[in-house]
Amino acid sequence: MGPFEYDAATKKIKARQWSWAKNYSLLFIDNPVGAGFSFTNSKEGFVRDMDSCAGHLYDALRQFVAIFPELKKAPLYIAGESYAGRYLPALGLKIHQQDPLLGKLDVNLQGVIMGNPVLNRDSIANYSAVFQQWGLIDSQGAEAIKPLQDAYYDAIKKENDEKAFEFRNKLLDKLQDMTVQPQMFNILKDDLNGPLTSFIEFVTRPVVKEAIHVGNIEFTFSNGSVHEMLIPDFVSDVSSKVMTLLEHYKILIYCGQLDLTAPCVQNAQARRSHWQWSYREDFLKAPRKPWWYNNSVAGYVKSGGRLTEVLVRGAGHLVPMDKPAQMHNLIDYFIRGFDLPFPPNYIPSPDETPDYFIEDSTEGSTGLTVGLIVSIMFNILLIVSFGAGVIYVLRWKSRTEAYFYSNVDETSISESVLTMS
Repeated sequence: MGPFEYDAATKKIKARQWSWAKNYSLLFIDNPVGAGFSFTNSKEGFVRDMDSCAGHLYDALRQFVAIFPELKKAPLYIAGESYAGRYLPALGLKIHQQDPLLGKLDVNLQGVIMGNPVLNRDSIANYSAVFQQWGLIDSQGAEAIKPLQDAYYDAIKKENDEKAFEFRNKLLDKLQDMTVQPQMFNILKDDLNGPLTSFIEFVTRPVVKEAIHVGNIEFTFSNGSVHEMLIPDFVSDVSSKVMTLLEHYKILIYCGQLDLTAPCVQNAQARRSHWQWSYREDFLKAPRKPWWYNNSVAGYVKSGGRLTEVLVRGAGHLVPMDKPAQMHNLIDYFIRGFDLPFPPNYIPSPDETPDYFIEDSTEGSTGLTVGLIVSIMFNILLIVSFGAGVIYVLRWKSRTEAYFYSNVDETSISESVLTMS
């Protein structure tokens, strides 16, 4: 999405064909502290929750517009992928509410853009269902990982961050061992390390570091300390912040179809079932339409009530990397407020979109709903009752026949009646 890309073969940078910078000004921030070239000399400098993380970004933006005041009125969209789905809503809310402890931030916030966001944990806890739907495991495989998945789901419900973090890692490790799936970001790709890390050779060159004013700071692609410090925030749910923002700003959530870590369907179902905001019905009643780009279906879009939800076809967790042209098209249409084009022979039918059905129950890690469990219990009770009735009738018939066809005295009749009762 940036203006340049690194060519590992020539060891040079070149202009990126589908850079967002062609139409918009971009500001990239290494976040949280400890990622990229951002740094701290103290353990206390690492963030431990999304509020602190958003506070750092809020303060950075205040300093930025102080240096470039001409940008205060420019339409601002805050964007990020994956874990950014946890701190972007917190940042958006701080901007909206103008955090009094940090000072006023005079910017023109227009919207939030999130790719494959991890807003909460319970809506994407059912990894066995995702792996089974893709054919990576069968029902026996799902049964094999059930203890780990149940333990993970239970830790989430109990809001036990450390246990949830531990069981999630064990669950994903087990799934990778079973399937020999090399990485979780894109089911169709074996290796992502090359495209993800090849640029490091360039940005760590002394001449480049001097040009971007980072001095002798070491570049960190993956910082274990950052990860560790955020474990106490692992199961926090930021969905309520997104719902608050939807009352005032438009939000785009796009998702790569081939992602195993933050699966599209489970996330979408959670939004439809649990999110509440003033324009919710407008979103639910909006038809889900195919998105047409370059003479083919690029994905599927559902937009209404200030929320736009897009599934990007053929992309994984890192959509801008997998589908740069389609992503450029999507961002451009969203920011400009245009509807994404649909196929030429496709006729949208908003009136034929049925009401969204929401079950009263919640789905657990095993996939069984409360309603299904109740139904099973009712059927078991019905079978037991029927069986008891059959036994009762047979015993009654036997005793009746004994009464009419046998020589019995009054005592035996009384005993028969007492036994039957």
